Amino acid sequence: MPTPLPRPTDLAISGVPIEWPPERLSRLTAALEALGEAHGDARELGLDPWELALTLPELGDTGAELRDLRWLVTHRLVEHLAEVDSDDPERRAFEHVPGRAVGHRSCFVVTPGGLFFADRIVARHAAAPPGTQAGERPRWDPDARVLSRGGEVVKRFRTPARSQELVLAAFEESGWPSRIDDPLPRLAGEDPRQRLHDAIRRLNGNQLSARRLRFHGDGTGEGISWSA
Repeated sequence: MPTPLPRPTDLAISGVPIEWPPERLSRLTAALEALGEAHGDARELGLDPWELALTLPELGDTGAELRDLRWLVTHRLVEHLAEVDSDDPERRAFEHVPGRAVGHRSCFVVTPGGLFFADRIVARHAAAPPGTQAGERPRWDPDARVLSRGGEVVKRFRTPARSQELVLAAFEESGWPSRIDDPLPRLAGEDPRQRLHDAIRRLNGNQLSARRLRFHGDGTGEGISWSA
């Protein structure tokens, strides 16, 4: 689960200001990050997002509570259906359920609004990256293709990962500020915001160190930040 956010926040959803303690924001962020990863995996594999929909126990493992999921459903940040037996062994089957009736068969997918909301939470309320001393800043070694922090390997790339490596190179060249503009080149036929989101998701995956680094969108779709 992400590090608890430093203070309550006041976000406007559907024009209604709401204030939460940092613990709840942390739960919501963790749930949306897990749903975002599933969404990215489905896109990468060319699958309907519902084929990789997360179950209620899977979201419970992120720390999300039922009230959190009902809130996300109410504000259309996630969608939910009830899973039923499928006649096709290669496809999952679902049925609609009324309103906020979350139950043991409920499965969830994130909406575009949910992805944006998760980025906005991080952009507004994540603490500035700690450890500004040189020894605590991350370090990207492009020759060894290793990301480290404090002398400890965080992530090692054994195969080419162009988008991730471009992001890390941009941070390294800039001295690891809290945020940089999207460094990925524009490609015809690709949504730059989705491409950046996919790079962030992959950067957060397969990390080796207990001292994980977290990469986040900045809420605009045009920048990326990091925290430890």
